Amino acid sequence: MESDPDVDGRILELLKALDNENKIKKQKAAEELEKKREEEAKFVAAEKKKTVSRKMTKGVEAAQTKAEVAKKKKTATKKAKKASSKVKSVATKKTATTKKAVTKKTVTVTKRAPRATANVDDWASLADSTLKRKTVAQLTEYLSGKGVTPTDSSGKSLKKAELLDAVKSL
Repeated sequence: MESDPDVDGRILELLKALDNENKIKKQKAAEELEKKREEEAKFVAAEKKKTVSRKMTKGVEAAQTKAEVAKKKKTATKKAKKASSKVKSVATKKTATTKKAVTKKTVTVTKRAPRATANVDDWASLADSTLKRKTVAQLTEYLSGKGVTPTDSSGKSLKKAELLDAVKSL
């Protein structure tokens, strides 16, 4: 079979045109795929940035609350110091006026929390919630200090509930 050279040339031109079109389509598909990857990478980076900023704001908020609590404690202690200094100044004024009357009075200035010092030795008078916060070691030490054995008849140490009952029964 013989073929016409014009037809062969035309076929070659068509094949070259198809190859060119396929090459262009592949390039476009690769460019679109690259664009999608870039967009996805940008999205992931933005999400990561958001989570980091959220974590940062949570950390900042936590630090701010800690600072506020510390500030409140500071102001409370300052107020307590001012109140105690006022009591001292009033006490000195009273002693000055009583010296004129020839009778001398002694004024003792006490700070807050006298209730806690009164209850240090008598745990039986503490509230149940306060007693429950005591550890087993603290309870056994207290009971042994009071002369009560913190063990049962077999020699095993008592459970916390039994220790609490023993403290309350004192």
